[in-house]
Amino acid sequence: AIEDKTGLIWIGTEDHGVDVYDRLLNKFRNYSANSNSTYSPRDNHILTIFEDRSGIIWMGTSNGLEKISKKNNRDANLIFRHYSTENGLPNNNIQSIIQDDKGFIWIGTNNGLSKMDPLKESFENFNIHDGLQSNGFYVNSVCKRKSTGELLFGGNKGFNIFHPDSIKKDYTPPKVAITDLRLMGMQVNIGERINDEIILSRSITETKQIELKSSNNIISFDFSALSFAAPEKNTYAIIMEGLENKWTNIGNRHYANYLNIPPGEYIFKVKAANQNGIWNNVPASLKIIIYPSFWQTIWFKLLTVLLVAALFYTGYRFKLRNYEKRRAELEKLINEIGDLNNKLIEENKVRRQAETEARIAMEKAEKSEKIKSEFLAQMSHEIRSPISTVFNFTGLIKEDIDLEHHPDDKDYFSAIEQAGERIVRTIDLILNLSELQSGSYECHYINLDVDKDILAKIYTDFAFKAKRKNLELIFSKSPQELRILADEYSVTQIFVNLIDNAIKYTNKGSIIISSGVNEKENVTVKVSDTGIGISEKFIEHIFSPFSQEEQGYSRKYEGNGLGLALVKKYCEMNNAEISVESVKGMGSTFTVVFKTTNK
Repeated sequence: AIEDKTGLIWIGTEDHGVDVYDRLLNKFRNYSANSNSTYSPRDNHILTIFEDRSGIIWMGTSNGLEKISKKNNRDANLIFRHYSTENGLPNNNIQSIIQDDKGFIWIGTNNGLSKMDPLKESFENFNIHDGLQSNGFYVNSVCKRKSTGELLFGGNKGFNIFHPDSIKKDYTPPKVAITDLRLMGMQVNIGERINDEIILSRSITETKQIELKSSNNIISFDFSALSFAAPEKNTYAIIMEGLENKWTNIGNRHYANYLNIPPGEYIFKVKAANQNGIWNNVPASLKIIIYPSFWQTIWFKLLTVLLVAALFYTGYRFKLRNYEKRRAELEKLINEIGDLNNKLIEENKVRRQAETEARIAMEKAEKSEKIKSEFLAQMSHEIRSPISTVFNFTGLIKEDIDLEHHPDDKDYFSAIEQAGERIVRTIDLILNLSELQSGSYECHYINLDVDKDILAKIYTDFAFKAKRKNLELIFSKSPQELRILADEYSVTQIFVNLIDNAIKYTNKGSIIISSGVNEKENVTVKVSDTGIGISEKFIEHIFSPFSQEEQGYSRKYEGNGLGLALVKKYCEMNNAEISVESVKGMGSTFTVVFKTTNK
């Protein structure tokens, strides 16, 4: 503890920082450690406290030096400035503090003495190599002789007494010399043959250049500064020009190792500083030339590049010949498919002409709805025969072609299959619509579980179809049985059409099928998608036959406008209501509610 010039008493503790007692106020203030505040010390273990001539308090802790200042004599907000080894101290354990006659602060630590310039905030350190009794000093074992200005520090092995003015800096920069050379860990002697070559013909200190093979690419140097006042405190810096672009300070280590140096020309340089940090800016240097092996030469690399290029060219020509062969085979296949397609077109023309004639005949026969439906049904049956023929011949062609070695052909067959499926789908819709309009469809009402008997059976087929478009088809089942009295085929067609449309008009995202019971205990099924959606003005026409939002041959999506018309009629047959909610560009949700439930 100390009493400063203003009468404040400073008391250092072992665990709770520093206490300051103000006798005028009869009050203690405690300052405990807080690493994030400039108004607290960094450590609670206080070892020594000292006040300098200007009234600044210096405090030594087990974690560095604290400089304490205040705005006025009674200001409770003390300002702490922390110093540590990061600022230049030799050790963070501060044992003793004193000020010499010239204002420099002397600090005893567990690793020598340190002289601090409080104005520059710089440190000059001393250890046993400078004549200290040891590097360790005792707490508060320090004093100054007022008559002479000498300082006395007590330590582990006695004490040191000295006058600060007697410590002079050595400003003479030391010369430095390369004293030894090692290759691959082995010392190189003068005149010694290494791999039938003499590396050193004279002393390494007199050698300006060495030439090596690429196999000798692990190089070590020893060097020494010719300053003997305190040789243990000499420090060094090195650089290998051509390999490094800046100097590396290596402290008092007087050797350097370089591993796996690539072929090329380099200059190794080393410079030194004495115990006072005075550097010699005229480094010792050695030029090193490492010759490449034959496989590292430019001509060998060029030859390798030419060889690789030749191999690539040969491979390219081989691949090109195979490509021409596959293209010829593909052209032949395309011609065959084209002939089949032309035949189909001609047959479709005949069918369209027949349909036109039938339509005229039906108009002349007072536009009888029943006659038209029967005619459409008959013609639809007739169209199935040539479609089946196309599918059969396409299947035979597909079996004769090795699609594994002709992956591009898969797209052509996929196009044929999709076109055929589209025609068959259209035929099925026409047949179903004609049956309903002619009154020939017979309903068979049975007790059904919507999830188990309907949705679960069609989910697998549509999951595969959705996956082909990179869509996710989600089936959210009801936790309870959903029993209805309905016609199984027509209910199945309701959800086949809704799910098929959801996949058709959705390009990304997902389709969700969810089932459950509403507040009136009616079975409810929803089919939601993230597709193109339906405009508000078209929703009122959506269940009309042959109705589509986009018309003409330029429309983006296939279809004939029959699916939702059939869905509407099937819902009416099964005592169900269907509704739709949609936002253009964001998706649609179709909801089917079966009014009568049977549990």
